[in-house]
Amino acid sequence: MFPSMDDLRYFIEVATVGNISRAAARVAISQPAMSVALKRLEDSLDARLLDRKNSGVTLTPTGKIVLEQAGSLIRQWQDLKSDVKNNHDEVGGYFTIGAHPAVANYTMPFFLPKILKDHPKLHIDIHHENLSRKVTDAVISGKIDYGIVINPSRHPDLVIRKLETDTVNFWFHEKIEDEAKLGEQVLICNPDLIQSKDLLTKCDKKGIVFKRVVSSTSLDLAARLASQKCGVSVLPSRVLTKDQRKRLHVVLEDLSFHDDICLIHKPSTSASHKLISQAISSVFAKNENTK
Repeated sequence: MFPSMDDLRYFIEVATVGNISRAAARVAISQPAMSVALKRLEDSLDARLLDRKNSGVTLTPTGKIVLEQAGSLIRQWQDLKSDVKNNHDEVGGYFTIGAHPAVANYTMPFFLPKILKDHPKLHIDIHHENLSRKVTDAVISGKIDYGIVINPSRHPDLVIRKLETDTVNFWFHEKIEDEAKLGEQVLICNPDLIQSKDLLTKCDKKGIVFKRVVSSTSLDLAARLASQKCGVSVLPSRVLTKDQRKRLHVVLEDLSFHDDICLIHKPSTSASHKLISQAISSVFAKNENTK
């Protein structure tokens, strides 16, 4: 017996979350229905995939093998369904696009409404991670189909298309030209981001040391805090709203980091897959040409 694609999707979600009840809530089914699907998958493979404990679930050695292959199986099935649909002049199927929440906010509104309007049988899910490299890992592993990421590393299994460019700077509610004054401010940033690390290294070379740091993984929050005169924030310019751009100023323009915003995916011959990647790329190409 072959497992259903839904059973595989549910298994991936449980493996990711580590808890059956939470995974069921995330995919909008009941906990008993999730348990039945997992049991059905284990029966079809004649193997135990999960160790169930009071605190949650962990993968068995066999479960880890299945997880590595499950994303690829789902993607192949989606490609097959898309090709069949296209034989009847239809574009459709189920696809997942991943991005950091802030990146999603300033990219997806450009292309998603048009794609969904033009292709009513196309289903898109959005997956968020707090770092672009985690989105990249999810694409490589087959968990998601596309990623809109910042400065992706080259990988033999990835197609990388540059969409736009951006610049990361220190932003503050007033102009600062004195380096010493910059270090007196409260710094608001995500210290795990490569951009933050690079800018702080440049500050260190200039002898600029921030005495207080507010750490946050939310770029939107960092932008709002800077607008409310809480401190100086490390921000990509595209994260800022029009109102925030009016309120904030770039601090010391030589302290900057340049980003490439890219679309990544695995190679595929699916017509629907090609349509989505081309539609996304073409929309951003128009935006770049009109600047």
